[in-house]
Amino acid sequence: MRVYYLISVFSLVLLLSSCVSPLPLSKLTSESPDSRWVSGRQYLQKESLGIGVNLAYYKNEDNLLIFDAYIENFSKESIEINPTQIELISMDSNKEIISKVKAVDPEEMSTDYD
Repeated sequence: MRVYYLISVFSLVLLLSSCVSPLPLSKLTSESPDSRWVSGRQYLQKESLGIGVNLAYYKNEDNLLIFDAYIENFSKESIEINPTQIELISMDSNKEIISKVKAVDPEEMSTDYD
């Protein structure tokens, strides 16, 4: 009787877990050959006019793509980084623009949760 009960519970758990929809998949590729891998993430590197940027995809959350960005100022001038001026451009394999999306200000997002 106990074996029948365990098989029933296991079968029920297996059946319910198969009804869960999968997480969305995103396939992101870069044009840049300058990249390095750190802890399983590919970081793209770019430097221009004394400003260095390292960028890596972090995760999807709801309908947002979240990136890990690290910005370094190598110049002697001070700079201001405003997330609302950052834009993500999606292109197809023919380098035609599919969409342009402005970044979300993280401070604005945190006030939504308060």
